[in-house]
Amino acid sequence: MKQIHGVEVNFDLLDVIEQFSNSNGKLLQRDSFQFHHTTPSKFLRQSEEELEIIINQYARPWKASDTGWFSLEFYRDCEKRLSREGLMIQNLQANHMDDTTLESVIATFGSVFNQTSIWKLGYGEWMLIGTSTPREWSLDLLKERIETEEVQSILKSQDLDVWPMLLTSQISGFDEGFHLVPDESLMHSETYPALRMLGNNAYTAPTPLTLFEKNNRHFSIQSSLMIGGFAQTQSWTVEQLRAFSILQIDHQFYDPKVFRSVVKRWLNLSPDETPLQILSASTAKNESPWTYESETIDHVNSLVFSRHGTTSGVGQTGGISLVASLSGSTNVHLSPRYIISRSHAGSYDSKRPPKPTRVSHEPR
Repeated sequence: MKQIHGVEVNFDLLDVIEQFSNSNGKLLQRDSFQFHHTTPSKFLRQSEEELEIIINQYARPWKASDTGWFSLEFYRDCEKRLSREGLMIQNLQANHMDDTTLESVIATFGSVFNQTSIWKLGYGEWMLIGTSTPREWSLDLLKERIETEEVQSILKSQDLDVWPMLLTSQISGFDEGFHLVPDESLMHSETYPALRMLGNNAYTAPTPLTLFEKNNRHFSIQSSLMIGGFAQTQSWTVEQLRAFSILQIDHQFYDPKVFRSVVKRWLNLSPDETPLQILSASTAKNESPWTYESETIDHVNSLVFSRHGTTSGVGQTGGISLVASLSGSTNVHLSPRYIISRSHAGSYDSKRPPKPTRVSHEPR
């Protein structure tokens, strides 16, 4: 990276950056780092330099002094400074936010960066990554970048250094993030500062945040997540499954059902590991309710069709109820109703059932 600009009005932040130098790649010691004692808006409007990445660390939309860094005008200033394929990153501290506040932030951010992906950082922190134009993502180039020494030193402190653990923190694809919020969500601008009211209400009387979990694409059959792209071409190794489990045990990073599918996959690869058997038993309560029935149906189907000399499409629930291929195994299960609908020709009909006819109650 040729140049890194740090923009902040508070000099005390430099002391904080120094205290966490092991987690930020010793930022202050880099020759490429330049500190600007000004506001982000002034820096963006005065600079003509084209930037590849802008990271907004102001993560508290409920704080009146910070609401300006979540405005439509601010994001437009950022977009003007970014290169054509540049990335805008917005950190969010969700512990003091409700769904309405969050919807306003995403609606404002997404109106400028309509390709928006949502990532979970843990400990109540989330991240929006946005671009103004669609782009192709190369997992090979991303892996190459992640495995550099300076990036590894940062990811290791968060147990994300093993590839592709970082990808598992993505919960919505770039085509989806902006469309997760209702059309009527209020956008925050200098003219109509919606967050001054919404953010304050959420901070003083917070309600449980449900937007992220309801829209977690780890449970989507048609997943557009990067981890889905990885699992379509790669098989999970024992080392990766172990790293996944450590991340869950230390940080409670994933939904219990997702973690249960990982443990089962690992147990299939290493059935004789006693600690793993204990871990499997401790996660059994998070088993999918369809597991027993779908496994039984798969077993019966495989017996019936193998007797008739054909096994095409039998005993393989290739879809997923827990990320399009997060576990990478064939025993991640669809609903029994879907499995039973397979034809008896050794394959199943992938077409969705027809929508029910809408009955009109208008007067004749």
